[in-house]
Amino acid sequence: MNLDAYPSLDALHARMAHLECEVYGQSVEGRPLRAYRIPGRRERPVVVVGGVHGLEFIGVLVAEAVAGHRVALESEVETWVVPVANPDAYHHCRGAQGIGKASVFRKNARGVDLNRNFPLPGGARRWPIWVTGSSNPKAATYYGPGPFSEPETASLAELLRRIQPHALTSLHSFGGALIHARVKDRSAWEVYGRLSKTYREARGQGRIVRLGSRIFDAFAGELEDWAHHELGCWSTCIELFPLWDSVRQNGVYSSTFRRFNPDNPSHTLQIDPPAVWAWLEEARRHPRPQIRQIDGSG
Repeated sequence: MNLDAYPSLDALHARMAHLECEVYGQSVEGRPLRAYRIPGRRERPVVVVGGVHGLEFIGVLVAEAVAGHRVALESEVETWVVPVANPDAYHHCRGAQGIGKASVFRKNARGVDLNRNFPLPGGARRWPIWVTGSSNPKAATYYGPGPFSEPETASLAELLRRIQPHALTSLHSFGGALIHARVKDRSAWEVYGRLSKTYREARGQGRIVRLGSRIFDAFAGELEDWAHHELGCWSTCIELFPLWDSVRQNGVYSSTFRRFNPDNPSHTLQIDPPAVWAWLEEARRHPRPQIRQIDGSG
């Protein structure tokens, strides 16, 4: 398998070396957790996070490209980009040439799914279904011994509390979906609807769906839910490289890595970074969401 389109950690950070860098913590294996700041007005800053799951390399490239898009626009918005939130898994996945189990490469070096390791909002409970997180360490969605048990999530939360972002996108693959924070109030639901429409219109190609429900939805310890309900931040998970594109690329069978990442990411890098930026800009036009108490129904 040829991973030339996807850089090593060292090569990625070398390409971003022209930007202001902050090391905000260390991973389980001691790798630096890096965030890149593009200066601007501190009112309503925005954050882009990639690489929460180690094998979803396309999100890392799009995060890097969003930083380049922001610089080219000469926008006045203070922007933070965390290209690889899970560097240990990214490093090991690339070292294995993407060959291995998704359930292993998805998680950090202690076997925890970082996107299930954030605290649930006060009053919420976790539904007993696998997708919301599992207490089984062998499961792909193992949420760990407790919220923020992992240095990657605890350090990221500390950084975000300091930044106080107005809007945040977390870049994943391969669902072809916008999965915004779980909300029940109609006003926030309608804003997220407008934000989803903005993304789809700015992207202009392919089918990207909005996933969510004011009633039939659940909290899972994900970054976007924590950011919305803890920080009062418009927040969404964007699933890049849609499933239908993966099927067209791979047919019935493919390696784990090729299921989650395009062989040639150039098309994704043309259409998705401007759409991510359009989502962030539209979110900044709205007042921060109100933080509401969650009832025990999840």
